[in-house]
Amino acid sequence: MMVAAADDCQEEEEDHCEKLRRSFSLGEDGPALTFRACAVGTVVGFALCASNLYFGLQSGWTTMGSIQAAMIGNRVLASMGQGAAGAAETVVAQTVAVSAATMPIAGGFVGVVPALSVVSPSLLGTWRSQLVWTGGLAFFGVFLAAPLRRRLILKDRLEFPSGTATAALVKVLHRDGFGEIVWLLRSFGMAFLYGLASFLSPRLSKLPIFGYSAARWGWVLCPSPAYAAQGALMGPSAGASMLLGAVLGFGVVAPLVSYARWSPSAEPEDTDGPKSYALWLSVALMLGDSVVTLGAQCLTETLKKKADTQKKKGTTTTEAGALLAGRTTSSLSSSEQDDASSEDSSSSSEDSGGGVPARLWVPGLVLSVAGSVGALVFASKLLTLSQALLAVACAGLVSYLAVRALGSTDLNPVSAVGKVSQVVFALAAPKNVVANLAAGAVAEAGAAQAGDMMQDLKTGYLVG
Repeated sequence: MMVAAADDCQEEEEDHCEKLRRSFSLGEDGPALTFRACAVGTVVGFALCASNLYFGLQSGWTTMGSIQAAMIGNRVLASMGQGAAGAAETVVAQTVAVSAATMPIAGGFVGVVPALSVVSPSLLGTWRSQLVWTGGLAFFGVFLAAPLRRRLILKDRLEFPSGTATAALVKVLHRDGFGEIVWLLRSFGMAFLYGLASFLSPRLSKLPIFGYSAARWGWVLCPSPAYAAQGALMGPSAGASMLLGAVLGFGVVAPLVSYARWSPSAEPEDTDGPKSYALWLSVALMLGDSVVTLGAQCLTETLKKKADTQKKKGTTTTEAGALLAGRTTSSLSSSEQDDASSEDSSSSSEDSGGGVPARLWVPGLVLSVAGSVGALVFASKLLTLSQALLAVACAGLVSYLAVRALGSTDLNPVSAVGKVSQVVFALAAPKNVVANLAAGAVAEAGAAQAGDMMQDLKTGYLVG
């Protein structure tokens, strides 16, 4: 019964996703991986990387920049005079740009590296050590995303709002949709005017509609077009869940902690104040939900494979009976043959890794893990071999949890999953601050790169 219900839900989601994919697909067969696409993506990504590094060190926030990269990359490619830029070529350019743009968070340069410099300025002090550090952490999440594509995009049909929005933009750029372009320019103009007004008058970005007492706990209205767009892409289900979490964390837990004086500081803005309780509560809820979801998926897959095995045995028995009765396999009913062929195609599809050949991502994942371990153990000497292997294992698990959250909400909880890994290392290597920070860096790098790659894979899947 569980398998049948799961199959029905999956069929409905597949129909919806296929309709969405057909609406975005452009059906082009032009070249995708070209030198000019990689060159343009590198230049655009360099600019976005510098911007992310600057604002990340100031506020801790970074952006993928996939929509900006797609827009700028397509215009630059179109102006190069070597033929019109194809949709797939635009997707490659923005993928390269995003991979460069997210290096500040993937390399830990807006979080862990500054923290390590506070603990010991000599750690990762030279540009060579930082280069080795970045190279060791940069590829793990990329290859981790390849096997997750089949599960999260092809089976679970997660939305990945930024990837979906980028695919919609690529569609507009490569089709003669004047009305869509007009709406795009209008929306851009509204967002630009609000951003300019909020920059000139910061009060417009934090409106205390619930009163100034509630504003101390973060209850302000931020009429940002970017957040409004994310809500429109996520839908009411995910948005209502996030609102419930905000009410629970900052309407109940944090004020209660402050009133009871359970935290060292009662001030809402302090890092060791009531908000820290809301942070750990949210991390525990994310971890528990993800573990249950992963367990349910494993159970469903096991039951489904068991049912498929029994069905295949029944088909084999039918064929044997047909042969004993003097009939050939070709005389079987067409429905039985269709079922058998569909099972074969399904199993071959499952073995293919969702379109990413295993011969590509398995060696890459092994080499990236080896590179991460080498950078942590031999180059930077921050961890022992056993600690490095544990850090990579934790990073793989929490990256999966982060990517699932990203696919549903468009928010990648990189910092939260890094803290989960740090909690594990607090038990495995107590009172070792350097090892704790390094483990958090590996988890954050894996989650950031895997999440960004999944957004790009979603864009490529929709564009076709």
